[in-house]
Amino acid sequence: MSELANPSADRNPVTDPGVYWRFSAFALTVAALLGIVLTAMDQGDLLGSGFLAFDWSHNILHVVLAGAAFLFGFGNLPARLTRLFAIGFGFVYGALGVLGFFVADLGVIHLELGENLIHLALGAWGLVAGFASKV
Repeated sequence: MSELANPSADRNPVTDPGVYWRFSAFALTVAALLGIVLTAMDQGDLLGSGFLAFDWSHNILHVVLAGAAFLFGFGNLPARLTRLFAIGFGFVYGALGVLGFFVADLGVIHLELGENLIHLALGAWGLVAGFASKV
């Protein structure tokens, strides 16, 4: 039977895809809830209009991604699968972070400086957790 993706105390949390997904699940949930509340109050800009802004399409995307992160972080899935998806999400987040510096408007999603930095950090962590894990 394959090893399941359960974080362990004897592993480095930075290189553990399960820890990455659990952190991402809660972070995306907070981002989604904060974005929904701020957008509903017509106060979508956080820390200035050019740093971090929320809109409905981005909020819905955060809800969907939070659900996926909860599945990968807390679901009874094979460790190889959580590792593979950490790498995939790491590439996507990293690409969004880099792309956001050059193209801020991707149609339904707008990327500000704060989002680019967060995407780069989550992307880097996903790649490290995926490639450095011992699964």
